[in-house]
Amino acid sequence: MPPIEKLKIVICGGDEREIELYRIFKNWGMNVKMIGFDKSYQVNYSDNIELNTIKEIDVLILPIWGINENGKVAAKLGDGRNPFFSLDENIPYIHIAPFILNFQENFLLVLAGNVPPSLNSMLPQSVKTVETSIDEEFMQLNAIPTAEGAIKKAIESSSITLHDSKCLVLGMGRCGISLSLRLKALGAKVLGVARRAETRALACNLNLETVLFEKFEEYLQGTDFIFNTIPEIILSANNLKLIRKETPIIDIAPGGIEIDVAQKLNLNVCSLPGLPGKIAPKTAGTILARVYPRLIKSNYPENWFGGE
Repeated sequence: MPPIEKLKIVICGGDEREIELYRIFKNWGMNVKMIGFDKSYQVNYSDNIELNTIKEIDVLILPIWGINENGKVAAKLGDGRNPFFSLDENIPYIHIAPFILNFQENFLLVLAGNVPPSLNSMLPQSVKTVETSIDEEFMQLNAIPTAEGAIKKAIESSSITLHDSKCLVLGMGRCGISLSLRLKALGAKVLGVARRAETRALACNLNLETVLFEKFEEYLQGTDFIFNTIPEIILSANNLKLIRKETPIIDIAPGGIEIDVAQKLNLNVCSLPGLPGKIAPKTAGTILARVYPRLIKSNYPENWFGGE
């Protein structure tokens, strides 16, 4: 493939992370346009385009939260002028599905956090999608601002320090490990909860204490902070009743708590989806700029542009 600077790249939808990605790409001399950033003063006026005016494109970059089941991507900084826009719960969305489903050129690489299987199955052969949110490098790096954001919220949500506190971390994947190491560095007593033996072994290698998933209920009542990193119901009605009302429950993988029950019990629940983009959008955008060139180069046809 040719140098990446020759590719025509369009970033469609997103938030401040994508603006930082745009800024870095422009500094690198890359050919990049933006859709859905009309409200941002950081995007050059000439680089703001509309979806229906695209004439040539090689790479389409969509938000890290991906395409929803209705074939739309959120554009939180769009003003709704684009004919492909719609407002769902006062958030501008761009209908991206018709564009990629009807793409007629030779090749289009689409980078998106996730793509619904129903949409993927209908794509023309000229379109290749890459789900960026499951890329290992991205996930490892993204765990850093996620952990820092969770710690920031925990501090704000309690009247005690993390130092000398008892912290329970549900899930010891990338985010759980990153979070546990930082909590321990702050002087907290950290206990991780993990299902898999290899995960517990990794935690042991990092000098982190863990407990079997089947036994974590025993520790709920005496815990000062609870952090959930598992995107499925972990804290159900039965074990929510064991948690003290003053204990912050920091849910960085929303979906892990029976939220209706928690609200009825008046528990201190903080649901924090998309932390990197909220707590550190500049760092989150820098991570995208580090990961995306590799994804583009590794997924683009080698003989594109005549094998230049």
